[in-house]
Amino acid sequence: MNELVKASPSGTAMSVAVIDRDPEENTERLLSALRTIGCSAVIKRRLTFPTSPSTGEASGWREVINGAELALTEGAEPVNALALVEKSLAPAAAPNIGMWLTELAHITAKRNEDADSATLTMAAYIKRLVAYPGDVVRQTLQEWSGKWFPTWGELKEILDARSAGRFAVRDALNGMIPKNAHKLPAAYEKMDAEMKAQWLRKEAEWARRSDPERAADLNEQADRIEIEARNQSMGA
Repeated sequence: MNELVKASPSGTAMSVAVIDRDPEENTERLLSALRTIGCSAVIKRRLTFPTSPSTGEASGWREVINGAELALTEGAEPVNALALVEKSLAPAAAPNIGMWLTELAHITAKRNEDADSATLTMAAYIKRLVAYPGDVVRQTLQEWSGKWFPTWGELKEILDARSAGRFAVRDALNGMIPKNAHKLPAAYEKMDAEMKAQWLRKEAEWARRSDPERAADLNEQADRIEIEARNQSMGA
């Protein structure tokens, strides 16, 4: 069986074997695994020509993900295909992300901050990085070659681009599945209120293209969780 498929149960960290592989290879393995259960997925791409904000002139070209096309054989269940895609989106374990960030901090320049601030910064980065596939996070952090420690905006741009193909397939599958068939990951109930709200908003961000109604519902759930958490904090 495809190693990516059996790597980890839904809601748990991605296996080390999968994390250590090139993300593009993992994406190809995912598409191959989907075909074995009757789901053919094609990740669509298009060229864009960004312009310089200072001159308005084209500054080269860039290939970006432009959704995904799916074809299911008779009897194939999109819910089963979605389960495989969700496994390919599993995060790395937080200690591993912390190790990669620490290593990166030692080889890049960064602003001075005290120990408490450094700890908060590390926690803030980890909290955001667990929303992305572990193999993509590992590659992005280990291949960073800038002089300075990356800002979150710099990392997010790279992470979004490198994981967009898998999320596009997930978006397309989500559009095929009835709203009441979606399930929360096993790890959801173990999250604190802040992490739950963050997870819901990330889900909403990726769902907004294929299922705007579900995206709105997820954002409403996140709003309720945040309001309830604030009320509990004020009453404490």
